[in-house]
Amino acid sequence: MTDLSVNLNRVALLRNSRNIGIPSVVKAARIVLDAGAYG
Repeated sequence: MTDLSVNLNRVALLRNSRNIGIPSVVKAARIVLDAGAYG
């Protein structure tokens, strides 16, 4: 059973909709992994 699932495509979509390049997908992925997501 999945305990935590995060769609990083949404982070990329948000980043690409802005001209300033934030939020960082890599930083978001690190936060998600540190929070306990697998993979």
